[in-house]
Amino acid sequence: MKSRILSLTSFVLLFSMFSCSDKPAEQIATSITISASESQINLGGTFVFTVKDNLGKTLQSSVIIYVNNVAISGFTFQPATEGGFSVNAKSNGLTSNTLTLGVAKLPPTAVSLTLSKKTLSLGQSVSFTVNDNYGADVTSQSEIYINDSKITGDHYTPTQMGAFEAYAMFGQLESDKMTFTVHRFVQKVLIEDYTGTWCGYCPRVLNALEMVHAETDDVIPVAIHSGTTDPFDFSGKDILLNTFNITGYPTSFINRAETWGFPENSPPGVNQVLTKLNTVATIGLRITSNSNNGILNIGIDIEFGIDYSNAKLVVYLLEDKLNATQANYYEELYGGYSSLVNFEHNHVLRHCLTNLLGDDIPSSESKENGIYQKSFTFTTADSDISNSANVRIVAFVVDGDSGNVINVNETAVNSIVMF
Repeated sequence: MKSRILSLTSFVLLFSMFSCSDKPAEQIATSITISASESQINLGGTFVFTVKDNLGKTLQSSVIIYVNNVAISGFTFQPATEGGFSVNAKSNGLTSNTLTLGVAKLPPTAVSLTLSKKTLSLGQSVSFTVNDNYGADVTSQSEIYINDSKITGDHYTPTQMGAFEAYAMFGQLESDKMTFTVHRFVQKVLIEDYTGTWCGYCPRVLNALEMVHAETDDVIPVAIHSGTTDPFDFSGKDILLNTFNITGYPTSFINRAETWGFPENSPPGVNQVLTKLNTVATIGLRITSNSNNGILNIGIDIEFGIDYSNAKLVVYLLEDKLNATQANYYEELYGGYSSLVNFEHNHVLRHCLTNLLGDDIPSSESKENGIYQKSFTFTTADSDISNSANVRIVAFVVDGDSGNVINVNETAVNSIVMF
């Protein structure tokens, strides 16, 4: 009996030993390794990365990959430049090994030619830029051809009117052919800005004009001030206000043909003006002027490229560098001050030497290749002009049938501007 009890006890102890053993401890990763699909690729290719821990597990989350110490998104990287790149990964406090990868730039397979202007007038220049298919500027290493004749450098000043074809050669690579047209006259754009020093919304248009002038010098602004408290109030404004139905400020007209769309100081607003420069100029205006002892003498020559039966001439005198406080409702403009003290006002309309809607140009002198000449004399000493040295002369021709401006030009006192 005692022997049977001992045997049963031994069996229970043995069973307990096998049935109550501890589970193996869970293994924890202590290092990570990063690898790349390739160690060297060509520009335009992509590296693909894999990150594993020391237990052989491929990590898909909680991993950040760094290229030249800058984190990227995901597990792929497409370099934008050639050269060497240092790559590592971090995950849960662990930092991987560092890869050194290379990117080689293959020779370009294509080049493109860009023109600074596609429409220009005699006397103006066009410049060229050549880029390879990687976007690199290779102009200095290229040759430019115009009408199949190589030019020197990357600028060209035409000596005759007509259509021209340009292309570039970079080694054996030839760009697509680009065309540009040379006309007799420069097309410019007139903006008449109805404004006031009291008008807090008017700085928006001032800012828009600055944006336009950052793009071109071929836009000519005229600031037509109105208001009993405005020191630059233009006395003849009512004719213009009634003719163009000006009911709110600011309002600006482009070539007396269309209203400058709100907001003027925006890319669409600027583009609305710049697109008018693409029009082929059909007339040109030459302005000469000299001032002596308070007497301003002005000569206007208008050359016609086509016939006009009802053309009219308008001549303005503007003044720059006039100072007065300007109201401002825009926090983002001119420092955000509500009153712009001693603000400089430019292009201010002071006098009109013709009818505001234009003096008739005889149809006999507005024929193709015809030249109409007109001279004016103005005594600045007896006027409200503050400083004759800051006067600008603006002359423009209006189509009497539509009322729209055909072309415009301007010059400072004692200077000449050509067609």
